Amino acid sequence: MDITGQGFDYIMTLSTTQVAPFVWIETSVPGVSLSDNGFIIKTSPHNVYVTSETLTELKASDFKVMSLMDIYEINE
Repeated sequence: MDITGQGFDYIMTLSTTQVAPFVWIETSVPGVSLSDNGFIIKTSPHNVYVTSETLTELKASDFKVMSLMDIYEINE
């Protein structure tokens, strides 16, 4: 995952080498909106537009990208 931008608007770029079933993004940063949250990545890269209600510097470490495969591995 890569995140670029500044201020209020960012672009999060997600990449994968294979189809990623039902992907979602988690964050604990208040006031953050995502253009897409709950999707299948069929082709890479996949961009998600991120908007913050406050002027802030967002980093990749502020987000956690999850998929069904993560749930499967956690429950094994």
